[in-house]
Amino acid sequence: MYVFTHADHASSPRVREAQPQNVAMFIKLNRYRQAGVREYWIIDPDKKLIMTFHFEGRDDYAVYHFRDRIPVGIYGGDCVIDFALIDDYVSP
Repeated sequence: MYVFTHADHASSPRVREAQPQNVAMFIKLNRYRQAGVREYWIIDPDKKLIMTFHFEGRDDYAVYHFRDRIPVGIYGGDCVIDFALIDDYVSP
């Protein structure tokens, strides 16, 4: 499992490998939120799912599939990632 994060002070988004245990993932989620991360993505390539968490204003989350075009919340939806292109690349 991989984690996509973007903090105010970071120069670019980061992808990090996460622990496979759900508890560990959500501990990290809470830590990133407390540290001021504005948006946090958990990407599960095995299930082809993306969970996005938005911490600006009201906490919000969404679940997407690899065939979706996913708006990057911190850019107000002006930036969209087309995971279909990634799915085509990683699928056998």
